[in-house]
Amino acid sequence: MLACIRNSINDDCALKVENSGKEPTITINNGLTNKTVEDGPMFFKILISRITFDSRSTVTYIRLTVSDLDKHMTRLDVDVTHFNDFTKTQLDAHKARGEVSNDIMVNLFKGYKARCTSPKRSTGLTKVATCLRTS
Repeated sequence: MLACIRNSINDDCALKVENSGKEPTITINNGLTNKTVEDGPMFFKILISRITFDSRSTVTYIRLTVSDLDKHMTRLDVDVTHFNDFTKTQLDAHKARGEVSNDIMVNLFKGYKARCTSPKRSTGLTKVATCLRTS
């Protein structure tokens, strides 16, 4: 099984298993010695867990999330650090699916503007300017 799987995937796909942090191996104990071998079903399980399979609706959802960054900023109680982490995660998910976003800067500034106009902000525009320089 392992040979069939390895022969049917490309190097990028195999790297997803290798870089997963999980070992596709089992240990066989025959009394006196232990032998560790690669296991086909374990390799397949890790491979399936690492592959991104998406429908059009998933990509649409990610696009909507990126276009609503201003709403997300207010949901995060204007926490710029969490907002930046969330935005990066969404952009990585977008890129992983082979999509391109041409309006990310517009949406990003909409999110930062929501922070500036929020009554929950703590120190005003100086933190936003700092975040814009470091992001």
